[in-house]
Amino acid sequence: MRAAIYARYSSVLQSAASIPDQVRLCRALCAERGWDIVDVFADEAMSGASHLRPGFQELQRAAMTGRIDVIVAESLDRLSREIVPRGVV
Repeated sequence: MRAAIYARYSSVLQSAASIPDQVRLCRALCAERGWDIVDVFADEAMSGASHLRPGFQELQRAAMTGRIDVIVAESLDRLSREIVPRGVV
C-alpha cells in the first residue's frame, strides 16, 4: 500500500515542532501496517478551514492521479475542519 502522510498546524502561535511530531506518529502507523511511505505533505501555520493550502492541494493531486493509495494523518482535523461523515447531513 502506497501511503502519503499529511501534517498541519494552524497558527503562528503553535509550535512548528508539531509537524515533525505528527509525521513521527504517522510513520509509526505506516510501519505497523506495512505501508510504504511515498511522500510527506505539510502546511505550516495554515487553518484547516480552507482547502487552499499548498501541501493539501499537492496531496489531493497525488490521490487523484493514483500516486498514493492511502492518506495518513494524526487526526481528521489535520485534513479539514469541515469533514462530514458519509451519510450524515
